Amino acid sequence: MATKTNSYEKQAVLSVAAASIGILAVLGALTLILRSFKWTEFTVTMGAQGKAYPLTLGCILLACLAGGIGALAGFVSAGQRRNSKSGVSWMGFFLSAGVIALALSTFLFFWFSKEIVQRA
Repeated sequence: MATKTNSYEKQAVLSVAAASIGILAVLGALTLILRSFKWTEFTVTMGAQGKAYPLTLGCILLACLAGGIGALAGFVSAGQRRNSKSGVSWMGFFLSAGVIALALSTFLFFWFSKEIVQRA
């Protein structure tokens, strides 16, 4: 006889996993930004043909997508009666909301302090 699985518990775990992926993506974007950050000029200097610029934007996009999926999955499964992991759902929701806020803050910092260098 097959056991009945609870999809709300799976959504709770999915929300925490998505938030974890989002945290790693934001950390990757911050690493790429801080590697090329010039403290004296307060700018992020990147080459026009380099891989750092699209990778940074890709990491921020991945973080926003993972945060959105995690927030949605956590919010949908948080108030259900059959969910025995309601606390995990709320944790995934709030971690995902934090990931979205951190990713958008990182994007704004990067966008307004970047300087693209054209190499001859």
